[in-house]
Amino acid sequence: WEMRPSRTDMLVAAGNLAWSRRQTTLFAVSYNQSNQKLNGAGSLANLNFEDGGHLNENRTTHINVRHVADISGFRLSAGGDLMRWHTPTGQNSYEGIERRERITGLFTQVERSMLRNRVALDASVRRDQVRILNGVDYFTGGAQPPQPLPLVTNRSLAPAVFFTAGANAQLTPWLSLLGRVGRNRQSDSNI
Repeated sequence: WEMRPSRTDMLVAAGNLAWSRRQTTLFAVSYNQSNQKLNGAGSLANLNFEDGGHLNENRTTHINVRHVADISGFRLSAGGDLMRWHTPTGQNSYEGIERRERITGLFTQVERSMLRNRVALDASVRRDQVRILNGVDYFTGGAQPPQPLPLVTNRSLAPAVFFTAGANAQLTPWLSLLGRVGRNRQSDSNI
């Protein structure tokens, strides 16, 4: 199979508001649209695929806001984002079945530099929530979805939570060491 032609359009607006020398709010809004013609022998999951190809459309809107503040030697960041994804023609392997999702996320990070900015420590946490507005229910525990394909409407998945911590040490002007550890968790109740 192949995707030809393929066209992607993107529109982005971003800015910031400096409240003071130590506090800034950053914001961005973006819209992406891709249009592709999927050509090939077809997809096992979709009997509507024709040899002449199938149009694959994706539309994504993303809004992001972040506030950064330097307080008592700490850099604090907090914010959130909202993403909406819509494929009116269906996603790959499930062509012909419209899908819409909304993802909301919240995050925070704290960073501390020391020893004349030669060492930095940071920690962060993020929480994402996915809501499937409509589409195929392909959360089947690793098994192939049954036929006919099960559909889902207004389903919230269990929240996903991510934790990270890291350290960076500038050993010489040309050598630095970076170490990071991370972990995520999400209930298996989605399956």
